[in-house]
Amino acid sequence: MEKIKHIKPQRQKIFDGSCKTVFQPPEDDSTLTLFFKDDVKHNGEIVNISGKGVINNSISAFMFQKLDLVGIDNHFIEKTNMREQIVQILDIIPASVKVTNLAIDSYVTSFGVQEGYVFNDPMIEFRVKNPATQNPPVNETQMVGFNWVMPHEVKEMKKIARRANDFLSGFFAGCGLRLVECNFEFGRVFNGEDFILMLADEITPESCKLWDLENNDKFDIGEIVKAKNPIEVYKQLAKRIGAA
Repeated sequence: MEKIKHIKPQRQKIFDGSCKTVFQPPEDDSTLTLFFKDDVKHNGEIVNISGKGVINNSISAFMFQKLDLVGIDNHFIEKTNMREQIVQILDIIPASVKVTNLAIDSYVTSFGVQEGYVFNDPMIEFRVKNPATQNPPVNETQMVGFNWVMPHEVKEMKKIARRANDFLSGFFAGCGLRLVECNFEFGRVFNGEDFILMLADEITPESCKLWDLENNDKFDIGEIVKAKNPIEVYKQLAKRIGAA
């Protein structure tokens, strides 16, 4: 009699981005698996940095664990291997919060503020999550009008982003780094009584811009891609923050 072969359920790929692939584990509708790739999108082009995904997986897991320790809810559950981590499945909000602490980019080119000028209060803006259109700005009225968020959620997103920015600024300063800018993504989950907001996606050199406190060397993806040996920059950064 022929033995019955049991086929192991395969996980389903539900999103394939430039930096990560997202899988739905079989028989689990509450979590997702993030696979960190070696690719990064810069100036509309895909650049491969061998080993980058391994380091970013470690950095993001490390940073989310730090945020969890200070009571900032996020989707991270567990790092399962060198390239993958399990996260809470969320209803992702299609706008991110960009927090800028020093004048860079458009603050310099559009507003004429001197690069590196330290704002008295961090600048907070919302951006549409759409890399194809370069993540254009969107205001609070528009987000509510599009039914992306409720008015109280806008306030909560800003509050969480400020708290996370304050904590990360202090943490990185202790590593000799200045947090110039950080992009925070959010999702909501039902906790049995109400919907709560959580930080989502990743916290890595792809979502943060860092400068060295002593010499202002820049640790952001634009500068890393131009480096002679980009993966060494990732390794040095991971080592400096204790994620290596």
